[in-house]
Amino acid sequence: MTEKVEHISWNFGDEVFDFECLIKRSTRSKRINLKVSEPQKVILTIPRWSSVAGGKKFLAQQKDWVREKSLQLPKPKPLSEYFREGQSIWLDEAARKVKWSVEEDRKRTTKKIEPEYISFSFPPVIDLEAEVLKECIRLAQIYLPLRLSLCEQQVKKRPLKCRVGNQRSRWGSCSVKGTVSLNWRILLLPFHLGEYIIYHELAHLEHMNHSSRFWDYLDVLVPGAKEVDKELMIRGKRIISLGQASSWPT
Repeated sequence: MTEKVEHISWNFGDEVFDFECLIKRSTRSKRINLKVSEPQKVILTIPRWSSVAGGKKFLAQQKDWVREKSLQLPKPKPLSEYFREGQSIWLDEAARKVKWSVEEDRKRTTKKIEPEYISFSFPPVIDLEAEVLKECIRLAQIYLPLRLSLCEQQVKKRPLKCRVGNQRSRWGSCSVKGTVSLNWRILLLPFHLGEYIIYHELAHLEHMNHSSRFWDYLDVLVPGAKEVDKELMIRGKRIISLGQASSWPT
């Protein structure tokens, strides 16, 4: 899959609507797909059989919908503000609050993980949001592979590799070659929802589809899997947008 970002402007009478469009080519997609991920941020996914020009034509045909949808969506909450509200992070089954300080004489960032808190000490930084995001990703790169290893004990097959990334819209994926990719924001979900995502991707090692056999197998790993999936769809909408301001590709 390849991707690039284009800046697009449309005129609606006297109004100019500006937005960024992430154009992605996917070998898995069967049709052109359009998603407004946040205000003035659009994701255009183009299958391999379609041209970029064809994708842009489809986008232009949906211009009224794109504008209306964009205006309806709330702006993503900054990650630093989310933690200031007292929200938690789950490295494991224990929910921990996140706090930090900025110290003038500090040269590099340090962290301390305690039973109820994760404390960061930052050097003077220009972009606090980017610094908090970077440290959260680093934590995920350590702890999500550990959580994956524990979940593997209930699954017949083991992944060839684990990758932790900063995906914009997907919680995880599993490639045909056996690579499980996980979104760092899993750490921001309640533990049982994060575990569900991990088991969901591990289940794809057995069934590379969403057939009834897949769901039956996943239900063994996560009882009531479809109900948990519905809970994720509801509770995950807010979480998936966090940290997005610093992560849009350029």
